Amino acid sequence: MLRNSVRIILVVISIFIGLLSKAYGQSTSISGIVQDTTSLKRLAYASVSVLNAKDSILVSFDWTKSDGSFNIRNLKPGNFLLLISCPDYADYVQRVSIDNKNASDLGTIKLQPLAKLLAEVTIKGQAQQLQIKGDTLEYNAKSFIIQPNAKVEDLLKQISGFQVDNNGKITAFGQKVGKVLLEGEEFFGDDPTLVTKNIRADMVDKIQLFDKKSDQAAFTGIDDGVKTKTLNIKLKEDKKKGYFGKLLAGGGNNDFFQSQAMLNVFRNKSKFAIYGNAANTGKVALSSSENDKYGINGPTFELFQGGIIASLNIVDDLELNNERYNGQGIPNAKTAGAHYDAKWNNDKQSVNSNYAIGSLDVDGERNAIRKTDLSSTTIGTTSTQAFQNSAFRQKIDITYFARLDSLSSLKVMVDGLAKKNETDNHYASSTSNQENRVLNDGIRSLNLKGEHKQFDFNLLYNKKFKKERRTLSLQLAGSSFDYQSEGFLYSSNTFYGQTGNVTSRELVDQFKTSDVKSNMFSTTISYTEPLSKTWSVAFNYGLGFNRSRSEKLTFNPGGGYTDIDDQFSNDYRLEELTNQLGSTFSYQKTTDRLNIGAKVTNIDFQQKDLASMETSDRQFYNFSPLVTYMKTLSGRGWINLIYSGKAQQPTIEQIQPIRVNTDPLNIQIGNPNLRPSYSHTLRLNYVDSKKIKGIGIVIDGLYSIISNPIITTYDVQQDGRAVYSSVNLADNNIQNLSLSGTYTKKIQAIEGSISLRLSYALNSNYAYNNGILARRLAQLYSARIGLFSYKTNKFDLNMGVSPNYQKNVSSLQKSLDNSGYGLVGDATLNVYLPGKIIIGTNATYDYQGRTTAFEQSNSVLLLNGALSKRFFKQESLRFSLSANDILNQNRGFTRNTVGSSIIQNSYTTIRRYFMATLSWDFSGFGRQAQ
Repeated sequence: MLRNSVRIILVVISIFIGLLSKAYGQSTSISGIVQDTTSLKRLAYASVSVLNAKDSILVSFDWTKSDGSFNIRNLKPGNFLLLISCPDYADYVQRVSIDNKNASDLGTIKLQPLAKLLAEVTIKGQAQQLQIKGDTLEYNAKSFIIQPNAKVEDLLKQISGFQVDNNGKITAFGQKVGKVLLEGEEFFGDDPTLVTKNIRADMVDKIQLFDKKSDQAAFTGIDDGVKTKTLNIKLKEDKKKGYFGKLLAGGGNNDFFQSQAMLNVFRNKSKFAIYGNAANTGKVALSSSENDKYGINGPTFELFQGGIIASLNIVDDLELNNERYNGQGIPNAKTAGAHYDAKWNNDKQSVNSNYAIGSLDVDGERNAIRKTDLSSTTIGTTSTQAFQNSAFRQKIDITYFARLDSLSSLKVMVDGLAKKNETDNHYASSTSNQENRVLNDGIRSLNLKGEHKQFDFNLLYNKKFKKERRTLSLQLAGSSFDYQSEGFLYSSNTFYGQTGNVTSRELVDQFKTSDVKSNMFSTTISYTEPLSKTWSVAFNYGLGFNRSRSEKLTFNPGGGYTDIDDQFSNDYRLEELTNQLGSTFSYQKTTDRLNIGAKVTNIDFQQKDLASMETSDRQFYNFSPLVTYMKTLSGRGWINLIYSGKAQQPTIEQIQPIRVNTDPLNIQIGNPNLRPSYSHTLRLNYVDSKKIKGIGIVIDGLYSIISNPIITTYDVQQDGRAVYSSVNLADNNIQNLSLSGTYTKKIQAIEGSISLRLSYALNSNYAYNNGILARRLAQLYSARIGLFSYKTNKFDLNMGVSPNYQKNVSSLQKSLDNSGYGLVGDATLNVYLPGKIIIGTNATYDYQGRTTAFEQSNSVLLLNGALSKRFFKQESLRFSLSANDILNQNRGFTRNTVGSSIIQNSYTTIRRYFMATLSWDFSGFGRQAQ
């Protein structure tokens, strides 16, 4: 493992050194300084273009620096046009002639503010849509179409390379946006939809897209590899003080309804907001990012990178469903929340707080076909499930920041969660072999009540010294997790012989309890020291402790469910002491940033089976290298390369030595001898924007190799019953590859843009099936062509089509070849009629073709429509008649691969309904009130 890491690091470093050692020959240049003609303020990030004077072809391009200066090098002698553009300023054009002897210094160039020119002349044109500032893409809201009372979500849908699905999930150039900030601050915690669905688009000045670094990396400037794709919404100055909100009520046939109320009050130094939602139309307003942290599976908590040997990822014995609605079933959601943030003491202190409360009930049915790959045959299972799940939760988080003096700061974050869940599931299933002979059939019911409490805290102290780039940081973090549940399992199964005769029957009637607790704490100290003007070094040391206990008890009916079944009961404890030492060398120059570092982690790991009093003491060493390189392309974009190596930890569920019989036909056994796997990951991100031509190019790539991977081993008996557990695969690596490229171009003729996205993904996976190693290779080829067009007060059109081909084959059974074609399309059209009437429609089409494994294809066309009338001068009152799924074709359908099995699901989902809705958007900013 260490040898492979060193080899990969040397290869990556050699590439970086080659890039850094590129020689720049001396040549003629054009330089100058750009400033405001009125205030004499120097203008940063103004675009400077050099065009051929003869044919106006772009020769070179740059951005002014923070001091307003620019210097465009490597120009051949000739006659040129210099074009300087800056938002809110009139364009500047000048003829320039240069020779091969002397550079051309244009001195100070003054730009005229548009506000001053507007008093004398009307200027027609389109605002510059995109600026690239370092590693941030900044979109100018003025360059997009903003309808009265449109929301940020409507604005995002117009940006080439962005996609927003029906649930509000945002994807930018194929990557999930995990966080949305408002003026650089979290707004209602981690739920992006509360910003994008409620903040009005006409309040927005800029939209920034970037990879948000950890607090530690942002402070030191040294990359630690922790990043989150983030949007930041910047407001117009005149929209930072006032109030706005929305009231909405709608009712339809079949008891469908939706309602919403929201009030936001903004002051210069504070924001306050409250909201409430209630609907059964799928608008549940529960954040996927919060569920990733607070879902029933518990927190996947690492003391620090490369730490904890067994992450706490609790899966309840009775398959308790978490509160995230994924389109399966009919939901009934009620949510509410409040937000407050403020700055005071000359912005030296601030607080950001959020409170959320909500409930979600989901009822429905699910039908599944599962085909499992064995060494000599395949077995298939068909099942039906009726489910009723409910969740109620409360969550609060508070962040306090204080700048203690000019050189030091303190940030404290605390959050807490309390949640209750109930589930009631009923199953019927039948299993057959490849010859369609029934092996078993039966029924099963599960019901459960659970409570989950959690508290987390994080304290970060940063101090800068008088010597530039010398810093000291101290971080303390901890988490306390408590989950308790109880419920009943009932199962009745019948097994059949070769001639169809009944060979046996099995009845399970049990009461189960689960009590899982965990306490984790870590502390990390980091120190950075400058070595020269361009090089710095960082040292860090971390100490962490984790104590977890999982008690799972099963009781048989005897004595009123007091008879413990030892076979399915266990009391298990884990204790870990972690020491970590790391160092990173950092190189930073004007256009180049390079970080080379590594962390070594020692883990003393004790696992104790309290039922058998067996104790196992183990020790691990993890090596985690990290190399990052970023080169900015003169304001056009950047190239970013990242290599990382990291141990992947098993979960406590995988190692706890207990038989789990939630499904008596598929019994899980823990493996206490599991070891961590290790992944090598190389990432590429390339962004280039040719603003004069309105062209943008984004390329993303990822390649990873996982050695010693944790895979599943299945032992399937002749009657269809299976026992499975997790093991390490020592002789094969798992490989993953994804590569995508997005091309966008503005088309003036249609007042819009086009985009083309091509992508390829590869995944190899392994499993042991009855002692035989099976390999499944999955490849996905896909493309997307998008179009956006707008005609003022006439129509706007946003559409895209995505054909794809999936190759999914098994090394054992050709009959489980799941290769096939697919097609996804979407279109939204709004037509604006006289009298403030809007006719809108949107359609989505999803086709999944037949495969060898599943002969039935599936195609769904969802067509929605609405007729709206707006009232008042500001069009703030809106009455709508809408129809969901006009063709009544919505059929819940998924098809995917899990281990060595292929699963096809069909399920209850929201279908056709009609609704009347009345909504009112109100606001008041300054002296204006609407």
